[in-house]
Amino acid sequence: MKPKRPMLVRVEWLDALSRAGWLEKESVQDWIASDVLPVVSVGLLIREDDKAIVIAADENEDEWGSLTKIPRGMVVAVEELRARKRRPKKELPT
Repeated sequence: MKPKRPMLVRVEWLDALSRAGWLEKESVQDWIASDVLPVVSVGLLIREDDKAIVIAADENEDEWGSLTKIPRGMVVAVEELRARKRRPKKELPT
């Protein structure tokens, strides 16, 4: 039996911010009040639990590549992506 294909998902999440270097104390409140960075990631859903969502951008027969682990508390939304219509495979030029 062929293993089930992983679901392709779009994950909206809020990334953490950090600042290296020095910042004048008067400017710190402005930086604290600034918005966090919204991010959208697309990948194959390889694990989802109450702690995190893990997606992979790449897959071969034995391995996952370009993994992203997003803590659950940073996730805004998860949406399954589906192809509208399957297109026939095209021959690549040689």
